Amino acid sequence: MEYTDEMTSFISHMHDYLLGSQECKPIKRLKPLLPFIPDVPIVSGQDTDPLLCVKCMCPLFEPVTLLTGLSICRHCYAYNMAQTCEVAYCINVSLAGVAEGHISATYKGMQLRLQGNDMTREKRWEDAIERYTQSLQLLEGRPGEHVVLSNRCLAEVSSGMLEEALRDANMCVRRAPYWIKGYYRRSTVLEKMGYKEEALVMCLMITKSGTKDTSVEQCVARLVHN
Repeated sequence: MEYTDEMTSFISHMHDYLLGSQECKPIKRLKPLLPFIPDVPIVSGQDTDPLLCVKCMCPLFEPVTLLTGLSICRHCYAYNMAQTCEVAYCINVSLAGVAEGHISATYKGMQLRLQGNDMTREKRWEDAIERYTQSLQLLEGRPGEHVVLSNRCLAEVSSGMLEEALRDANMCVRRAPYWIKGYYRRSTVLEKMGYKEEALVMCLMITKSGTKDTSVEQCVARLVHN
């Protein structure tokens, strides 16, 4: 990420400011700094393309339709159920057929991504990285590429490949600047590399977007106190 002179000066003083604050929660100390932080572009996937999942911003894969009328990927639904308690009608077979026919060239890439996710859960980092790389070869320049970059970044961090992880995190944000998770991935890599102030900027951008996430709060607390 490139910073203006003003932003560079801001970053250099930010850590001291946070340490000097008397607020008990580090996340609260961020609020006076938010006007100085760039905004995260906000866009709803189905405002621009009805065949994109509103959660991951990827082409709908085995979509389910919520009672709200929005459709999301089945694995996104399973992941978010515990947090949102939203109820789905069922797998939307008709929509699945339309989506698969519309983006058949990317479906193989998405299947490879899910295989990589299974390997990541099993902590088979090298196998996961290889599978994500195969997925990216099919998804390059297509919707869904940003999620695979994010997933490969996580596997690379777990393997100690920090330079490669930062490259993927940066590319993820460039490909999908509206996707909050990309900024969190970048903050994680920057923290691992010792760039605490830059990692805090990423957390500030997430906070400014209105996203509430305990992982971000924990990251801020860790960066401020360590």
